[in-house]
Amino acid sequence: MTGAILEIGGVTVAHGGRAVLQIDRLAVRRGEILAIIGPNGSGKSTLLRIMGLLDRPARGEVRLDGRAIDWGRGLLTSRRRFASVFQEPLLADTTVERNVALGLTLRGVPAGEARRRAGHWIARFGIAPLAGRQARTLSGGEAQRTSLARAFAIEPDVLLLDEPFSALDPATREDLLAISSALFARPRSRRCSSPTTGTKRCDWVTASASCSRGASSSSIRPRSSSDIPRDRTSRVSSASRTSSRAGSPQPKGGS
Repeated sequence: MTGAILEIGGVTVAHGGRAVLQIDRLAVRRGEILAIIGPNGSGKSTLLRIMGLLDRPARGEVRLDGRAIDWGRGLLTSRRRFASVFQEPLLADTTVERNVALGLTLRGVPAGEARRRAGHWIARFGIAPLAGRQARTLSGGEAQRTSLARAFAIEPDVLLLDEPFSALDPATREDLLAISSALFARPRSRRCSSPTTGTKRCDWVTASASCSRGASSSSIRPRSSSDIPRDRTSRVSSASRTSSRAGSPQPKGGS
């Protein structure tokens, strides 16, 4: 597909010798927002882990910018173009500021620049007063804000969200949805607003795994849109662009 940043084809994921996910073809365009919709156990989280290069499929190919992924020595370089935020915040046992800067530090960003970039996103997600707090003292909503700030701070080419708001209380969920929606609604041709990366093009692709309530099919359906929904109740309405199917439900812990 022209303009595709991420493509997967003929992918099969197996657990215990049984196929739990099969995707014939999926292509994600640069700057696109993509929602993965399906019932519990259909393989949404598994698909996101494949897309984020966290798991290698039993069969099939993953391509980034048209090139097949090297699952050997070149894997780390490709992985560093991605950021993922999961349902449960995964934070290091250190301060909020250091957690947000962690991805930058691991990518070799100088300490001063990493602090400036982390501070920018800490402020954007409303946790500046918590910058010096230890992660273990945070509430669920504060921890998820920290996780989101860390993901945005590295300004990834591909941002993967696996139901990051599902476990939050309604007020916190609405607040984070509003912040995230405002960030995604920026024109894709706009430059990054981070004060230290004003010349870097921000073309983010987002995949969000969510459960489709009342769904009777076991399939997962990638749905695409050129713009993020303007409010929490909006749905992506364009037709599916790929043939996909999910097999047997995964063991507990995956979706």
